[in-house]
This record gives sequence, structure tokens and C-alpha cells, in this order.
Amino acid sequence: MRPRTSAALRTLAPAAAGGLLLYAAFPPLGLWFLAPLGPALLALAVRGRSKRAAFGAGSVFGLVFFGPLIVWLANLGVLPWLALTVVQALVLGLMATPLPRLLALPGWPVFAAAWWVAVEAVRGRAPLGGFPWGRLAFSQADAPYAAWAALGGAPLLTFTTALLGSLLLYAVTAPRGPAPPPGGGGRRGGGGGAGGRRGRREPRRRRGPARA
Repeated sequence: MRPRTSAALRTLAPAAAGGLLLYAAFPPLGLWFLAPLGPALLALAVRGRSKRAAFGAGSVFGLVFFGPLIVWLANLGVLPWLALTVVQALVLGLMATPLPRLLALPGWPVFAAAWWVAVEAVRGRAPLGGFPWGRLAFSQADAPYAAWAALGGAPLLTFTTALLGSLLLYAVTAPRGPAPPPGGGGRRGGGGGAGGRRGRREPRRRRGPARA
């Protein structure tokens, strides 16, 4: 497999899986506990990537998510369904371009969760008046923290859901244990072994004057 193809698969495959799992969190499946995996897999797909790769990952995520989510729109015609799916996917792709930089910041799970709130705010207003359908909060009606909507509305539920996914990714990918010392600390002490003894010479004993 060519390096470019392999890199594209490592970016697009998690994005597509994230979009599919996020769709499963909405009715009719209603598996609300899968929703945090969507933001987690999208972050995994774009972390450390270029803006172009992030745009592609965000667009694929959007296509896989919005396509089946608004398939009911096909009752009005296939063209409106396809057009709205593509538009929403492109909006998500464009919004994903700064995401790799946010994921490189200290405390990035908080920034990633805030990014989802911002994305939904933009989608709810543009283009052409916006399309708020498909917010993370709308999948969390049965979640234990659904009552938090009384405090912060849909943005708080979206933030909480995205934060859970980001923290999950952080827990899985964070380095564990202290890094080994550079140069191999154990070898430095080898001077006391056989090799070290070779480099040391025992002091010669001084002989005193011969006795008569």
C-alpha cells in the first residue's frame, strides 16, 4: 500500500466510523451512549494532520452522518436530500480545518468540546438561515445528564457529550509512565564493570631503601 493511500485511510476511516456511530445515537436507533464516540473518532482522524486532511475528514464525517440522518428528506426528492447532505458535510469540513491546532493545545479536550458548540452555532445560522438538525444534544434525551439542559440548554449538552468523547480519546492515547532517560541510564554505570576496571591502573608501591 502506498504511503499516501495508507495516510488517507488512517484519516478517513476513523472519520467515517465516527459519523456512523454518531448517527446510531439518534432515533430510530437511539443508542445515545454512542454519541461521544463521534467527536472522539473525528478528533483521532484529524489530530496531527494538515488543514487539507482535516477538511477531508470533516467532510467524510458529515456525509456519513447527515446522509442517513436526514434520509426522510428524500420523500420530497432525492436531489434536496443529496444537496442538503453535501452542504452540511462541507460546512463541517470547513469548520474542521482549525481543529488540528486546537488538539495540539494543552487541555485540548475542553477546546475540542467548545469547537463542537461553535460548529453547531454556525450550522444553525448559515447557510440560508441554517439547519440545526443533528446537534449532539438532540441525541441525549435518555442520557443521565439530560436534565442539565435546564441549566445551559442544548449547548451545554453538546459540550458535555463532546467533552466525554474527547476525554475518552485522551485516556486511550495519553502516554503512560515516565519517559526513559536519554542515552540509556543503565549503561552509564557500566564503567564500574570489567570495562571500567581495564581503564584504571593500580598505583605502584614505592620500594624503600634496601637494608644492609
